[in-house]
Amino acid sequence: MLIEQDEVDVIRFKRLAAQGFAELRARCTGAAEATLKESLSLWQGPAGQDCAASEQMRARFAALDELHLTVRERLVEARLGLGRTLDLVPEILDILAAAPFRETSWAHLMRAHYLGGNAAGAISAWASATAMLSDHLGLDPSAELRELHLSVLRRDDDAIRGPFFRHRNEEPGPAYPAPAWPRRPLFIDGKPGANSAAPAMSRHPA
Repeated sequence: MLIEQDEVDVIRFKRLAAQGFAELRARCTGAAEATLKESLSLWQGPAGQDCAASEQMRARFAALDELHLTVRERLVEARLGLGRTLDLVPEILDILAAAPFRETSWAHLMRAHYLGGNAAGAISAWASATAMLSDHLGLDPSAELRELHLSVLRRDDDAIRGPFFRHRNEEPGPAYPAPAWPRRPLFIDGKPGANSAAPAMSRHPA
């Protein structure tokens, strides 16, 4: 018996994720929110859980887990664009608990606090992000996250409402990027930034 592609959850999940990303790029925020929510409804837990697999299959499972995190982040982005703020904090913290080096989620946490009227919470989120990157990776925050911090200090509402992530290649990177010296990973959407091959000036010796 042949199975149609739309009957396979993982294929539908990836298709809807790509559609939601495109809608978010086109600033169709309401449509993106609905599409990404539908995509996440198909997720049944970590890919390949309790499954003995080859190294190649494990890499595919990790890529799916990474894509799942990215979809969750983009859904937060869409909901921020629709005016939601402090009610998003628990979801953002849950993402960061799973992947604490994702600067996009730290930026979302800062934005959710600030736009919800809690500037002190935004500054506290910045302090937590810098401590996490410094203590565990020996790195400073990316230029994007530093600029967001300055926007909070300046009370630049328009800049803070803008999206943090840059729409790069939609293919996900590794689920838990490990520090590699002297490369500097900019974990925006879980992918290294354009200057990832540049030498990093670490505050802590590798």
